[in-house]
Amino acid sequence: MEPTSVDFSKLTRGYREISIPVDWGHIAAKWWGPVDVQPVVAIHGWHDNANSWDPLMNMMPPDLAFLAIDMPGNGLSSNFPSSTWYHAIEDIMALRAICKHFQWREMVTFLCHSYATGHAFNYAASYPHEVKKVIGIDFITPVGVTHQTLVKSGGRRLDRAIDAVVTGVKRPAKTLAEHAEDYCKANNNGISLEGSMFMVERSMERAESDPNLFCSSRDGRNSTQFYYSFPNNFILELAKQIRCEYYVIRVTLPGFAERLELMFKGEEILRSCAKRFELVQVEGTHHVHFDHPERVIEPILRWLRTSAETESPMEPNSLNRSRL
Repeated sequence: MEPTSVDFSKLTRGYREISIPVDWGHIAAKWWGPVDVQPVVAIHGWHDNANSWDPLMNMMPPDLAFLAIDMPGNGLSSNFPSSTWYHAIEDIMALRAICKHFQWREMVTFLCHSYATGHAFNYAASYPHEVKKVIGIDFITPVGVTHQTLVKSGGRRLDRAIDAVVTGVKRPAKTLAEHAEDYCKANNNGISLEGSMFMVERSMERAESDPNLFCSSRDGRNSTQFYYSFPNNFILELAKQIRCEYYVIRVTLPGFAERLELMFKGEEILRSCAKRFELVQVEGTHHVHFDHPERVIEPILRWLRTSAETESPMEPNSLNRSRL
């Protein structure tokens, strides 16, 4: 694993903690930069939270605004109700709730990492005239579900999901350092221990048994993985609906990746259907934007500053004007 280049004690750029009301509670977020402009929506990867973007946000020019959200069940955001699952449809619903709340008039731009690139992909396919750009780090498409997986393990996965609701998920009490070590291992040591400590702090609460220990506050249902995405062939059909600019940063060191066949076919479709498609490769591991933000800021700023066409508002009445 590469050593971190970030001194987390020197992340000095300010942000505002905000809470976005939704039917099931609230979505927590960090607002970086000016509040009088529409922000880029930054979405963290699987089991991460809004802290994932702090090192990169600390390097951003002051005129750019970003809304780094905690997806439901992560960070400081509310869990989804017990009657729902953590499926791609719920992720789209959460993003839609955010857009409806702010009633943005301009097309939205997403900055995503890993699994969250799938959230933006699905949203851009569902609302092709409301998304301007998707910038994804180390993923191109959502992680798909194969028919073979559902046939062989669908029942077992469903039972795990039901058990998580009925009996709950065991949340071991540990020190922050121990939680950080677990997080490192879960990410194949593709993130620094110091960075892991910084990340997990936003997803912890003190244990009732010992105030010196902590339990994860993340919704355990996030890990059940019962039908959490769409079948691969459906994802490829969704790719054909995407019309926005689509940009991807790939890392050189192997870590997490979509199934290769889905990744290559998805890229081929996006190159022909998206308004513009570009892929660049940078040195680093899966969390390169976190441990080495200096390696990704140049292409991200270039993509944010340039456009395939002049900025334009969304189609009239594309969003319900009432706030959630």
